[in-house]
Amino acid sequence: MELIAGQAAIFIENANLYAELEEKVKQRTSELDNTIHLLRKDLLYAQKIQDKILSKPESTLCGIHVFTKYIPMMYVGGDIYDYEEISPGKVRIFLADATGHGVQAALVTMLIKSEYESLKYLNISPGGLITKLNRTIIAKYKTLKFFFSCLVADVDAQRGTFYYSAAGHPDQLYLSGNTITKLIRCGPIIGILENKEYDSHSLKIFKGDKLFFFSDGMIEGSNSFNETFGEDRLLKLILNHSSKSVSEIVSFVFSDFQTFLSGKEVADDITFLSAEVL
Repeated sequence: MELIAGQAAIFIENANLYAELEEKVKQRTSELDNTIHLLRKDLLYAQKIQDKILSKPESTLCGIHVFTKYIPMMYVGGDIYDYEEISPGKVRIFLADATGHGVQAALVTMLIKSEYESLKYLNISPGGLITKLNRTIIAKYKTLKFFFSCLVADVDAQRGTFYYSAAGHPDQLYLSGNTITKLIRCGPIIGILENKEYDSHSLKIFKGDKLFFFSDGMIEGSNSFNETFGEDRLLKLILNHSSKSVSEIVSFVFSDFQTFLSGKEVADDITFLSAEVL
C-alpha cells in the first residue's frame, strides 16, 4: 500500500507540475500574441507614415506622365521616391535606396527625405544637389554609418531638356522610339567620400520619349532556381512593349517579374518610377 500511495503522490505531483507548466505556456503565448499584435499595429502605422511622404503613384504634370510602382519587402522599406515641379515647367525626380531592409532602413529614408527636402528647390544641377546631399549626410550623420544610392533628374518637357546625376545607383534607362540608352552612374553611393563632386549628364528629349528609374531590387531578384532576373531581361521587356504607355510597360514588367519569381518572396524593396513626355 505504501508503494502504491507513493506512486500516486508522484503522479499527482507530476500532474500538478504539468498543469502549472501548461498555464505558464498559455500565459507566455498570450503575452507573445499581444506583443506581435502591437508590433504589427506599429508597423502598419509606420507604413501609413511612409506612404504619406512618398509622391503620388501616378500623376501628370508639366507635360510628363509619371507612373510609379513601389513594393517594400516588409511593411516598410528602404526605398524612397519623390517628384515635383520645382520651377515653371521643370520637374525634379528623386529616387533613393538605403542599405538594409525593414524598420531600420525605413527610418533612414526619413532622414534622407528630410535632408533632400531642404535642398530640393535649389537652382542647381542634379550633380550639384547630390554633392551637397552627400556632404550634409556625412557631416550630420557620420556616426550612424548609413549609406544609400540615389538619383536626381530634372525634366523639362517644354524645352526638351533632361539632366540627371546618379550616386551608386544601377544604370537607369532612357527609351526613344526603339532605342534604349543606359544612364550611367556618376559616382559612388552617398556617405563614403565627403569631398566627392558628382557630375551631371544631359540628353535632349522629345514627345513620346520614356524614362525608367528603379532601385536594384528587381534586377537583382532571384527565383528558386537561383536565377537572377537581370538587366538584360528588363531591357528586352521594355523594348518588346516600347509602343505602350509607361503604365502599361511597368505593368508588363511586374507581371513578368512575378512569373519569374514563381511564388518566391521578394528579397529586397522594389521601386520602379517611369516618366513619359507627352
